[in-house]
Amino acid sequence: MYPGVRNLQPRAFGSVNEPWGSEFFIGVPLYDRIDDGQGNWTTTALPTMASNVTTPLNDTSECRLVVRDRTPLDLNTFTSATQDEVSVSLKFIDPFGRKIAIRSTQPLPKGPFHEFFGGVVTNHILHGRTGLGGKLPPQVFCYIATWSLAEVTIDGQLLPNNDKRLLHTMVTQGIRDPGNDPGPAGGNGPFMGRDDEVDKEDLELHVVLPPVRFVPTPQPNTPVVGFPQEFVHLVFENVELSGTSLNGTIRR
Repeated sequence: MYPGVRNLQPRAFGSVNEPWGSEFFIGVPLYDRIDDGQGNWTTTALPTMASNVTTPLNDTSECRLVVRDRTPLDLNTFTSATQDEVSVSLKFIDPFGRKIAIRSTQPLPKGPFHEFFGGVVTNHILHGRTGLGGKLPPQVFCYIATWSLAEVTIDGQLLPNNDKRLLHTMVTQGIRDPGNDPGPAGGNGPFMGRDDEVDKEDLELHVVLPPVRFVPTPQPNTPVVGFPQEFVHLVFENVELSGTSLNGTIRR
């Protein structure tokens, strides 16, 4: 994804007379909203990570995500010992022909902006008006969602500040489709839909590196280094999902 504006759903953001969803980092502040002059929000005023401006990945791109969900809720600190496990390994070639690799290093036991569920959550609803994750995407059922630290290399090089990055991944029902209504945000698609456009029969894998680094507390407004934009946001459409149940006692 490239930066671009995003439609503002009434279910998540209310109206001009009754605005909702302005929480720090996950919401949209009032100064970043455009309205239609009739009391309805239309789009963000500023570019976002949740745009409809996209370009296809190279066919060699791949991502492997392996998790164990053992910690039900956040722990006390960002350095607490979580029982959750996350392994993310992603490789792709960017539009400049560079080889990009993203690798998780450890799960995050506590969320700074909302609940991280110890680093992994399975079979849960996120985004939209839930208050769990950013409010710009539609409310969607997630088979898996993770929050971890990660490092990003470009042509094998780890640039300064590209370690200890916040990495969010999730396997969801389908929220992007060429047939969704682009709304006033426009773009070239596939378009991120509204709550009522979520495809319950589809699977998507989302990988997001927002401009946040942990050193060891979260530092927002810390762009990913070496990219023309401050974030990395990828979506995989060909997803295979498998798993086994957890035997034993859930520990916290």
